[in-house]
Amino acid sequence: MIRNIWSFLFIIFMLLNFSIGFSQEEKPKVKTFYDEEGRIARQELDNNRDGKTDAWFYYVDGKLERQEEDKDGDGKPDIWTYYLNEKIDKQEVDTNFDGYPELWFFLDNKGSLSRKWKDSNKDRKVDIWTYYEDGRIVKQEGDIDFDGKKDLILHYKNERLVKREEDTKKRGKIDLWSYFENEKLVKEEQDINGDGRIDKTYFYENEKLVSSHEDTNNDDKIDLWSYYRDGKLVRREADTKGDGHKDIKSFYEDSKLKRVEEGIDLSGRPKIVYHYQGGELVRQEEDRNRDGNIDNILLYEKEMLVTRHFDSDNDGKIDVWYTYNKGKIAKIEEDTNKDGKADILSYYQEEKLTKQEGDTNYDGKIDIWSYYKDGKIERQEEDTNYDGKIDIRFFYKNGRLIREERG
Repeated sequence: MIRNIWSFLFIIFMLLNFSIGFSQEEKPKVKTFYDEEGRIARQELDNNRDGKTDAWFYYVDGKLERQEEDKDGDGKPDIWTYYLNEKIDKQEVDTNFDGYPELWFFLDNKGSLSRKWKDSNKDRKVDIWTYYEDGRIVKQEGDIDFDGKKDLILHYKNERLVKREEDTKKRGKIDLWSYFENEKLVKEEQDINGDGRIDKTYFYENEKLVSSHEDTNNDDKIDLWSYYRDGKLVRREADTKGDGHKDIKSFYEDSKLKRVEEGIDLSGRPKIVYHYQGGELVRQEEDRNRDGNIDNILLYEKEMLVTRHFDSDNDGKIDVWYTYNKGKIAKIEEDTNKDGKADILSYYQEEKLTKQEGDTNYDGKIDIWSYYKDGKIERQEEDTNYDGKIDIRFFYKNGRLIREERG
């Protein structure tokens, strides 16, 4: 798209090859003026024979030096052509007939176009510069925001775009370099922080982004790699320690985060894995002791923690379950005898313990109850003979036993 910013330039090439030849029926009126030595000094032409001069030719020592043309019939020139050794050297064109040129053409000594300038917004300042060699375009420069600074440079080889340079941050210096093969984008380099060094590089195939790598901490080392399919992000890898080892990997579906692996060791096993749905965190798995077994599982709803499953002794079996309410601990269940069933249950309000229940003989029935206030025990009830009835009660004040009731 940027390559074509000059496409709207209509080069009036016929102006570079102006001819004063006309048919007999359309022969213009010509006035010729001579200097004191009898050499031609000026000519005035009325090409359409309407009684108004619309072309002027100026001579020095009998040689054509300048030519002016009035294309809109207002009596004022809007095309100026300058000659050197009777060959066209430069041409200026007023395209909107306001009396000021918006196009400038420069020819080399072979008569081929060497430069072209344009004032695209009609503010009487050049904002597009085009350069040619042997009449073929080699470079274009543009001030696309009209602030007087060149912020876009295009390079051509064999009239094909091969490189583009841009000042995307409007800092007065180039910060994005784009490279092309067969006029298709293949690579981009970016200076994100404006320090003059390349921080991020993008790679393309068939003009679709396939990968990028980035130096995120400005130490001149690549530490972030991103991979794309059909232009969508599918995987990202990071070296967070700067040791050359990729210790975090992120996976995406439809450009939404699906899974993150953290703390990846040299064998490729992660310490923590995060799972996402619709871009939201739903599950977290941890191998805290790196034995290859998941020993901590956290479940989320709307990215808020609701449940945690924990293997407290690293035997490969979950033995503690945590339940949360609005992100705060509400209940803890513990399996102390490793039978897969909770035998101690603790209840919380505003993250303060309020009640505990226990199955001391592991028969699946609660036989001890403890009640707390402000984190201190107030009362405890026990079914000591496991008949389903409370047969002993203990009462506490400020955490100290003050009374006992039996029967």
